[in-house]
Amino acid sequence: MTRSDVWRSVWNERDDDRADWNGYEATMPAAEYERFTAATADLVRRRLGLGPDDVVGDLGCGTGRIAAHLAPHVAAVHGFDYSETVLRVARERRDLPNVEYHWADLNDLTFEPHGLTQAFSVGGFLYLDSERTAVDLIRRLHVAGIGVAVLDIPDSSLVDTRERAYDRSVYSHLAMDAGRLAAAFPGAGIHRDELGLDYANAGVRFNFYLPVS
Repeated sequence: MTRSDVWRSVWNERDDDRADWNGYEATMPAAEYERFTAATADLVRRRLGLGPDDVVGDLGCGTGRIAAHLAPHVAAVHGFDYSETVLRVARERRDLPNVEYHWADLNDLTFEPHGLTQAFSVGGFLYLDSERTAVDLIRRLHVAGIGVAVLDIPDSSLVDTRERAYDRSVYSHLAMDAGRLAAAFPGAGIHRDELGLDYANAGVRFNFYLPVS
């Protein structure tokens, strides 16, 4: 069973309210999560230079929290996820005229990019099967002329000494080498601690940005 098989099962089995945490329930209280989501959406908007003509892809969109924050600033947002549960919650709770949600497995590089000009993922790459898959996905988007931002990537070059069961069990997150990822894409930027010092995982994760070529 692959990593994506395991996590797809997890996300499809969550109830609606727990699904709406998008995996961040262990890192902050509810009020802080609302602030964190808004600040993260603003970071994505600034880093990608999003404007009113952009059609933006949210890769691993979860229940659409960040998509909803970005929607007033762009032409359209397309959210992609492989969990029917989170997609249903997104459509019920964040039904906006310029946001559409689509079922897609990001491990399958044949998914339709829907005319995107920019794409981002916040925590979505945690659930991909391999670093190779992640690199291939970024490359496919970049070759198509799409700017890419990937936030909250576990850094395989850093040691996380915290005792958490999912790090040592079948429920593993994909960790990536920041230096190797940057080397694969000349012109890319690697940034750390952008999601706030109060974010529990900030010290062991990084963000990746690749502008439109």
